[in-house]
Amino acid sequence: MEADLDAILATAAEHGRNRLLVRDGDRVIGSVHARDALIARSRGRTASAHDLARPVPELTGQDTISHAIEQLRQRRASLAVVRDEAGRLTGMVTLDDLLARLLHSQAA
Repeated sequence: MEADLDAILATAAEHGRNRLLVRDGDRVIGSVHARDALIARSRGRTASAHDLARPVPELTGQDTISHAIEQLRQRRASLAVVRDEAGRLTGMVTLDDLLARLLHSQAA
């Protein structure tokens, strides 16, 4: 959560990801895009992952693909976290994942 711009960019590069989850312990604060860190740095800003984090929708394993896509669309988000029935974080899903799954299921 307190990662600075350099730490955000290093983590994104190390793991080959553009978007990173921002957490405070087990609590998901949101997500940060490496592009936002690059822009902030180029403008001479100092910011933490918490400062740049955008909220992420929460889904359950029982949500349908179309419901998940709709939730992301409504919230103008490209990823969501997935929680189980007890509210435990079980993973995350991106819009690309959902669209690929939807297209695959329609092709079958």
